[in-house]
Amino acid sequence: MHSALKKMSDAPFDENLNVVFYLAAVVYYRLSLDKESFVLMTRGVDFITANNSHYMLANSYYLLALIAKRLGDRHQRQTAADRSAFLATLFNESVYKFD
Repeated sequence: MHSALKKMSDAPFDENLNVVFYLAAVVYYRLSLDKESFVLMTRGVDFITANNSHYMLANSYYLLALIAKRLGDRHQRQTAADRSAFLATLFNESVYKFD
């Protein structure tokens, strides 16, 4: 996982790379490594938006909302949930809901 993330900065952008951040953050989330998951998913959102992409963005914000909820940050949870809902509607994207 870590080597995939390190090599991504050298690779040409492909939207499929967006999912690497998401899946790694889900693994951390499932392991209850919430701070690590939050940092990684925030990096993922930065990566996605820096490349003018939206693939996985609604799902990424959904995950950020879950993490923020567990961290007890109500404001961040609401902001991320609102962004997830907005992006899912805007891009007609299904968000995988779990927890």
